[in-house]
Amino acid sequence: MRSILRILFWTYDRGSWQDDILCGLILAFIFLTPKGVFDGSVL
Repeated sequence: MRSILRILFWTYDRGSWQDDILCGLILAFIFLTPKGVFDGSVL
C-alpha cells in the first residue's frame, strides 16, 4: 500500500531509479497509445 501511495503522490527523489521508471512508463504510454484512443474512435 505504501508503494502505491508513493507512486500516486510522486514522492520519489528526482533522478532516482524509481523516478526514471515512472517517467519511462509515462513516455511509453504517450508514444505507444494509438491516436484513436484519445479521439474516441477506438474503445
